[in-house]
Amino acid sequence: STNQYAKSSVRDYSFNSNGLGTNKTSTQSTATSGTKHTGYVVDKAGNINSCDTTIKLDGTNPLAGTVTMRKNNSSGTVISDDAKVNTNVYVTLNDGKDTGSIASGHYTTKYTVKKDGTNVTTDATGSNTYSAEGVYTVIVTTTDNSGRTSTNNYTFMIDKTKPVCGASSTFSSWINTDRTTSVACSDTGSKCTQSSFSQTFTSTAATGSITIYDVAGNSNTCTVDVKVDKVKPSCGTATAVSTWVNTDRTISIGCSDANSKCSTATFSNTFTK
Repeated sequence: STNQYAKSSVRDYSFNSNGLGTNKTSTQSTATSGTKHTGYVVDKAGNINSCDTTIKLDGTNPLAGTVTMRKNNSSGTVISDDAKVNTNVYVTLNDGKDTGSIASGHYTTKYTVKKDGTNVTTDATGSNTYSAEGVYTVIVTTTDNSGRTSTNNYTFMIDKTKPVCGASSTFSSWINTDRTTSVACSDTGSKCTQSSFSQTFTSTAATGSITIYDVAGNSNTCTVDVKVDKVKPSCGTATAVSTWVNTDRTISIGCSDANSKCSTATFSNTFTK
């Protein structure tokens, strides 16, 4: 019969005369409609008849389809293969093709999605949204009318969990100049963009905040030790003096400081005549 597509690489074949000693080998010629074969049938009396048949042989795999992956929905930002995001992912299928001088034509394009190795979508043709955290693999398979297939693979990760603040710098004393402090970052999902984050504090503060980030775009604010004090202490109440004396006199004054605190609550000085 005609218009039958096959993946085989048959080029010739023989017909036997069932013991009459006559063998005929098929011939082949290329026609625009496919591959033409001439075969022979033989009866027991020795009569031979030639039979022409056109068999379309598709020796080329189709062009595999693709998927478009976007953040959140059909109008979201397109993400690349192997992307790590902290949003839902919307997947749309784009059909494959089967073209060529003797191509059987496109039959189907479907995709299967696995999350952490387990199928969550099988042989899909429409769009789907994925929201659960995990590593996803998208396998797109295009099949032509001869049964040949081609595939494209894609991956993406959904990570919606904040990175974790680790150990940070600690200081036993206050200073009145700028100070740089750092904090470690850990993340079991998309991983931190860097192992530790640093910041220089230029204003008076006992503690400060450093923001850490993971690859998917999640962030966390970590409280760190700073101990920078650039504000002068305040003068408190001084010893009251109402009369003059002609001997040495000791005067004291209180001290207050809201940040690093005064080194002592009262400061004294003895004045000599």
